[in-house]
Amino acid sequence: MLRQNISIILLACAVALPGPAGAQAAKRGAETANRTAAATSTRILLFNVPPAASYDVRQNGTSVASLNAGPAGSVSFDGSTSPGDAIAFLLTGIDPVTPSAPGGFVATGSTDGCVQLTWNTPVNTEYVTDFSLLWGPSAGVYTDSLHVDHLEIVHNGAVSFSTQCGFANGTYVFALRAHNSFDLWSGLSAASTTTISNENTQGPPPPANVAVAENPAGCAHVTWTSSSDPSVVGYRVYRGTRPRAQGAYVDSTDVGLANSVSFCELAAGTYYLAVRARTTIGVMSGYSKEVSLNLVGPDVTPPVISQLSPPDGTTGVARNTTVFFVVSDARSGVDASSIDVRLNGQPCDVTHTAIPGGTGYAVQCSPSGELAANTLYQVTVSASDNADPENMATAASSFTTGANSVNDIDPPVFSGATPSNGAVEVLGTTPVEVTISDSGLGVDFQSIVMTIDGAPVGVEVSGTPASARISHQPAAPFAGGRTIRVTVEGCDRAGTPNCAVPLSFEFTVASPLAAVAAPGAIVPNGFWANDPARPMEIRDLPPAWDVRIFDAAGTPVRRFQNKQGSAYTWTWDFRNDGGQRVAPALYLVRVTDGAGSVREAGRFLVQADR
Repeated sequence: MLRQNISIILLACAVALPGPAGAQAAKRGAETANRTAAATSTRILLFNVPPAASYDVRQNGTSVASLNAGPAGSVSFDGSTSPGDAIAFLLTGIDPVTPSAPGGFVATGSTDGCVQLTWNTPVNTEYVTDFSLLWGPSAGVYTDSLHVDHLEIVHNGAVSFSTQCGFANGTYVFALRAHNSFDLWSGLSAASTTTISNENTQGPPPPANVAVAENPAGCAHVTWTSSSDPSVVGYRVYRGTRPRAQGAYVDSTDVGLANSVSFCELAAGTYYLAVRARTTIGVMSGYSKEVSLNLVGPDVTPPVISQLSPPDGTTGVARNTTVFFVVSDARSGVDASSIDVRLNGQPCDVTHTAIPGGTGYAVQCSPSGELAANTLYQVTVSASDNADPENMATAASSFTTGANSVNDIDPPVFSGATPSNGAVEVLGTTPVEVTISDSGLGVDFQSIVMTIDGAPVGVEVSGTPASARISHQPAAPFAGGRTIRVTVEGCDRAGTPNCAVPLSFEFTVASPLAAVAAPGAIVPNGFWANDPARPMEIRDLPPAWDVRIFDAAGTPVRRFQNKQGSAYTWTWDFRNDGGQRVAPALYLVRVTDGAGSVREAGRFLVQADR
């Protein structure tokens, strides 16, 4: 908060004298604090005031000085005062200034991987606090930068010095920018070219096994392996919104000897990160391998409630009806315990079954008894996701019952089995699916049981109680050459359930000697291509598997994570994450599973247009 008026009442004043004389003067001043005394020299210091603030100093109501706060936010007043004087500092204004580009900038390389920087010391009235050093292959093309803190600067009158180390052998073009207390930046200094070598100093190896993940949501969590070099005393993590080859990192953080750090409250987007090690004498390693993260950010979107039945406004609804809906959340998933259904304000018991992809549930609510005839019912539904904090979705509808109930005596019917009965040479990753329909009160999803070779397996449901698709995705591929026997059972929601005739079918998995593609197969692999009609495909991706494409230098180009469901085929359209067509070159492909293990690796050479 800015103080508009600072007042001081002097009870006693004493001249600051050196040695014993000063102590004696202070004692005499205290003894005469309540008596009229002669005027003495007094210094008043104010701290923690805004830099560049202007003050009108008034003594007993009379203006005696005009002062400006320095870059550190302090004001010093020297004057002749007497006990009882009232000294007031009246704020008259603050005038932010933009610093000038550093003058006299010269960069001088050394043979120990360092560069010595010299420049003209900025004037106090520009309130400069620190600098940014930029460098690259030529003037105006700066591909890297670092922060030069005031503690790293030595001032020698009109000239300032700083030494920065850790550079690889080469010729560099450097420039300097000034930063001040008002968070304003100067323009670039004149460029200075110099050559740096490491003839006399060997820096530590760069950190290895650098990885980044979004954990928790909205945070980039970076990890790396600690260096075995005993001279390493810390690490610096660099971060930017584009690869280092395309521009300097915009931020860096010193993390000491930790081997991980989290950057939170970041905006959604793609970030590129690298780590460097620092020795006891300040020598920096080269950059680690650059890693990238497509940060989605915190989950702030509530679940989606759909397919609410009976539809809003329906009349003549059977008195023994059930309420059905689907709730899904693509980000953090649905919290099953949060699902709540009420009829005219009264809780309704619910059952829920997972839907494909594991993003939510198909929910059924059965009233405890038949509903009243010819009555309006209000339905309210709510559910939350698994985010922290959670996001809640609500939905409401109404329907009116008729006079009667449905006499449901017809059982559900199975159809559409996949693979078909008797099929051969079936891929081991093929999901087992079947459709179940019921024209009466609908299928009771909780009654569905699928067994494979006599053992019950988990299933997912899509559709509605009137017609639903039941699916099982094997956790591991079926063994080649085996005959798989499937049985499916299910009943409806009638008061006395009607159960379908169990469906049984079998199929034979392709022989292990057959050319069966593994999950995440790269097709084609090592292919010269430019024809969009023949793109590269990643086939039969399980859920949560990643596809990453890099250029030959290891720079990330494109990433895809399968959130579409089981056995999904992704097609690369020769474009990067920014939607731009990639340059003709060799690209490396990595397919990793949900745990981050590489399952497939390949290469793909894109030709120039012909």
